[in-house]
Amino acid sequence: KNLRHLNLNFTQITGKTLDQLQSLPNLKSVSVAGTAVDYTNLMKLQSFPKLKAVYLWSTPAAKEKLADLEAKNKNIAYYAGYTGDTLMLQLTPPLLGNEEHVLTEPEELKLKHYINGAVIRYTLDGSTPDSLTSPEYKPGIMIDSNVTLKAAAFKPGWYSSKVLEYHFYKKAFVPDSVQLLTMPSPQYPGAGGRTLNDNVRSDLNFSSGKWIAYYDNDLEAVFRFDKPVVTSNITISLLREYSRHIFPPGKVEVYGGESSSNMKLIGTLTPVMPTENEPNANISVVCSYPRTEVKCLKLVVRRVRSMPKWHPQRGQKAWVFVDEVFIN
Repeated sequence: KNLRHLNLNFTQITGKTLDQLQSLPNLKSVSVAGTAVDYTNLMKLQSFPKLKAVYLWSTPAAKEKLADLEAKNKNIAYYAGYTGDTLMLQLTPPLLGNEEHVLTEPEELKLKHYINGAVIRYTLDGSTPDSLTSPEYKPGIMIDSNVTLKAAAFKPGWYSSKVLEYHFYKKAFVPDSVQLLTMPSPQYPGAGGRTLNDNVRSDLNFSSGKWIAYYDNDLEAVFRFDKPVVTSNITISLLREYSRHIFPPGKVEVYGGESSSNMKLIGTLTPVMPTENEPNANISVVCSYPRTEVKCLKLVVRRVRSMPKWHPQRGQKAWVFVDEVFIN
């Protein structure tokens, strides 16, 4: 009921139910640009006690009886055409048509925007797109590797949109079985080993049930294949939330071989020590190693044993939260 400014621009509304906005007694402005709202619909707003402005360019109402509207509703200002000194709106972010985070084969990137003339620019390296140097989105762009997509919409006379961010992960090999050698914390067991291989990434909610978490021991898991595969890296999807003592791993180790009793160390990774001001995020680390034919892989994700000096609980051990493992 305290809503004062309502933006319905370029939505699918017809205006037939505008009178329902009377339940918002403090409403001061309504924007309906680019909708099907007409003169009859807008007449429903004349009884709104605090309404002072209606923005209606690119609507049927902007083309018919505008003078009549203004004459009958002298307390309301109607803005039927865009000028740079009246109002500058922000574009909505681009819409992503891809439904899956996990790529088992190359997939076309699908982006769109509903506002005519809006240009979508994007990056695939995690940098923020801009209106000058970032490539313009065109159909036909294929994704076949781990990438961080960032995309934004731009149009003259409009503020650029907020940035859409999405992570794609390549998964070349699907293990036939996953076995946890060490058990996760009873608080965050997820679905056991299935959690690491179900192609379901969690959001930032650490208690979603989609994470497995370790605090008193390290994550150790074995991935078995019925037939040999040639792999060169493992990507681990993780949670970062320092206020809850959730850190990236202190170290990652990968072992490979013909069987669980015949494996050797083939790769290690020591992630960079995190800095204080990094935001909560879904992140990933990649442990690469020489191309190796295996039927069995063992992954060890070691926790941070001592949180850094900048953390309020410095010196104490940290949690590690994992939701997916991708083998390539």
